[in-house]
Amino acid sequence: MAALTGTGGARDRARQAARCALALRDVLGDCPLALTTSRAAPVGADGLDLATAMLRGMPPFTESTRRARPIAIDGTTAGLLDARFEIVGHDGQLGLRRERPSADAEAPRTLLGRSAPFVGREREMSTLEAVVRGCLDESTAHAVLLTGPSGIGKSRLRREFVQLVRQRQERVEVWIARGDPMSAGSPLGMLAQVVLTVAGVRDSDTLRTRQAKLSARLSRHLAGADLIRVAEFLGELADIRFPEARSPQLRAARRSHVLMGDQMRRAWEDFLAAECAAQPVLLVLEDLHWGDLPTVSFLDGALRNLRDAPLMILALGQADVHRLFPQLWSGHALTEMHLGELSRKASERLVREMVGGEVAEPAVARIVAQAAGNAFYLEELIRSVAERHPELPSTVLVMVQARLASLDPEARRVLRLASVFGATFWKAGVTALLGEGASERRVGEQLDELVRRELIAHRETGRFAEEYTFRHGLVRDAVYGALTDSDRQIAHLLAAQWLQRAGETDPMVLAEQFERGGERRGAVTWYERAAAQALDGNDYRTAIERADRAIACGATPIERGALLALQAEAHRWTGEFDAAAARLDEAAQLLPEGDARWYDVTSELLAARVRTGATGGLAGVDTLAGRLIDAPAAPDAQASQVIAWARAAVSLVFSGASALAERLFTRIEAAPVDASDRVVVGRVHQARATRAMAGGDVAGYLQHTVASAQAFDSAGDVRTGCVQQNNAGYALAMLGALGEAEAALRRALVAADRMGMTSTAGIARQNLGLVLAYSGALQEARAVEERGIETAKASGDSLMTACGHAYLAEILTIGRNYDAAERAARTAVTLVGDRDHEVRAMAQAALARVLLATHRAAEGLAASEQAFALLPVVGSVGAEAPVRLFEPSVRKARRARSCAWPATDWWSVRRRSGRPPCERASSGRCQPTPGQ
Repeated sequence: MAALTGTGGARDRARQAARCALALRDVLGDCPLALTTSRAAPVGADGLDLATAMLRGMPPFTESTRRARPIAIDGTTAGLLDARFEIVGHDGQLGLRRERPSADAEAPRTLLGRSAPFVGREREMSTLEAVVRGCLDESTAHAVLLTGPSGIGKSRLRREFVQLVRQRQERVEVWIARGDPMSAGSPLGMLAQVVLTVAGVRDSDTLRTRQAKLSARLSRHLAGADLIRVAEFLGELADIRFPEARSPQLRAARRSHVLMGDQMRRAWEDFLAAECAAQPVLLVLEDLHWGDLPTVSFLDGALRNLRDAPLMILALGQADVHRLFPQLWSGHALTEMHLGELSRKASERLVREMVGGEVAEPAVARIVAQAAGNAFYLEELIRSVAERHPELPSTVLVMVQARLASLDPEARRVLRLASVFGATFWKAGVTALLGEGASERRVGEQLDELVRRELIAHRETGRFAEEYTFRHGLVRDAVYGALTDSDRQIAHLLAAQWLQRAGETDPMVLAEQFERGGERRGAVTWYERAAAQALDGNDYRTAIERADRAIACGATPIERGALLALQAEAHRWTGEFDAAAARLDEAAQLLPEGDARWYDVTSELLAARVRTGATGGLAGVDTLAGRLIDAPAAPDAQASQVIAWARAAVSLVFSGASALAERLFTRIEAAPVDASDRVVVGRVHQARATRAMAGGDVAGYLQHTVASAQAFDSAGDVRTGCVQQNNAGYALAMLGALGEAEAALRRALVAADRMGMTSTAGIARQNLGLVLAYSGALQEARAVEERGIETAKASGDSLMTACGHAYLAEILTIGRNYDAAERAARTAVTLVGDRDHEVRAMAQAALARVLLATHRAAEGLAASEQAFALLPVVGSVGAEAPVRLFEPSVRKARRARSCAWPATDWWSVRRRSGRPPCERASSGRCQPTPGQ
């Protein structure tokens, strides 16, 4: 027997006793336990007798469920415990099963002091039950989107469904996250809630404790290197930062927003996969319309990559959720339900059950008509009638304000200041806003009264001590609208300062509060962090928008340069190269030369100018390359300097500026490179691979490309590793290993599509199309190549568009569709223009082959000679092989114009027929030269 006594409320002591009993069950294993509340102190005979009777009446348990057996509990204790504790019943005996995670330990909604009946939602509940049953029985991932206007009853339906799942399925993990209007759009904010709740992390925990809790929770189903990696990057997602000294992947990711986003996405999917392998998972997202795109995107990837896992996602939101998140989870198993108004019959039933015979039938009809099927409106009307309030206007906002008017002035002031924080607020925060002389005890009394009046709800534990929420958004809107403009601005500034002191980590919350409080300098800092966070989550549009807001708040020139660089990276990953180049151009002029960010921006700008063909002024390639070479690096920018040199060298090789490229290679080879810095190693190998290709060393190109891919993979940079995988496939194709090339390119394409790398996916399709053509799959080759061209064209990449047309011409020529092939080749030549570029040489060579195949040897020779003349300028970056193959063939064709068959088809015809195609060939006057 263990007796717990002490001061405090009965509910507090009941919670303490329940936690003690649960802890004892963990220690004692299969020992039956009973928990009772006694009226005597110390514990009297009534408690002992009741406990003995409950133990004797406990049902038998099998060996497999013995350790999870409920603790026998009496009705008094069960009544004192709140929704945090799960109580089950069996043959009249109550049992305490567990304490729920804090995210789901919400106070049940009450009406007139008691729980309102759940009516009118039988059809929707049946649909949800069918979906969860399918997820469990078929082991498939499925999402449900439940939409409806505010107050229609979405949360109540969700609460009843979750309760049903927990009652019927003991092994289902239920995770709940909620959106909030003050943090709307904060990248990965909803998933961070899930991680923190699942790990049992509290805001009062030290960083070391938070790290230990997260690692311990993950160790249930992960081990070894996977456990360390997932913990590190879920820690980044949830603001539990691990040291990077022993983690090359973490160090590399902290240098790149996009790489960090990829790693967090990978960690989330690995964690979710491990959890689903152990037991089904139900993930609930409440108020998704206040959520964020990265959360939606991460879950989209989970639905795609874990389609065979027992995973159900239930998202609730208002109707504009589709406007905020277009194509939400389209292409996956998705059930959409729109929650309509309660029927007249269901509304009448609710009224009669709550007020009984106290209200006449005409009054019931009037309440039902006025509520118009909205559950919240209906409850408010029932409350007003039961409390004998005068008849209210038809609009709910006026009705809510009428309720507020009945409050004590001090309580109204507390409620107005609470609304400044958003849907969720804290007692200490409201006290701080009230200013000097405010008593936290008195504020607590006012909040208790507001809870009693069912305007707000109290959460047992929250992020910052005692936490409260508005029962409905309409209540919050009404009291917030009652603030004057000046009062609102002062309150927001005080709220921002208190949140910062309290440890708020969501940058969007702080940015919004500082901006609304008139403190624009503080808003700049937090909007910049919010933009970087959005980029980490691959939410490119939001990153650009947040950066614009920071600039509008008065960013300094250096801050503006960093923000423009961030926007440029977002534009680059969406394939908007012209927009990226424009922002890089401005950023390069604002950032201090030699700074790490300046190196990143300048090398990116050089690559953008090469890619789009723009030159001149500061944006000129020669000028930029010279500044990169000559600028002295800041003490902490050596690694950024080498990376910038390597990236610039790659761009210059492609542009044909070999002399400038060699100057950079000389600097690269002389620079000390830390072998543990895998990103620097990867960039250096990437540059060496490009130089090998330029020198005609395809095998060397493949060797360095593979080494580069391995370095980036070991750093966790799967995005750049995907690019190098694509390049490796191209090298294998050039070496004739078509099967290996196709496999490598298909892997790169899948990875690029999965990560939304539009440009990389387009290039992979271009290379894959040519490989498929050489392998004989001409129909698929053409379709793949045309899609790659569309991607390059949509992103404004003129060189890749021209390259795709040159490849398409090659494919069409192999298929003997000569008219279409000529059009594609001439389009490629036109797109390249007068630039001395390898793509121009490839385009001219493709045109030469088409002209030769259609017996126009003189025109073909002219095109071939133009291509051949470019080789000394552009080197051997992929164009040399087709140029050197076709040029001698055209010369041979000029000497054999009367030949009945195109020279390029001579060998294929001979193989097919077993004899020379014409007399001139058989007489020896049309034989190919040795080695041709």
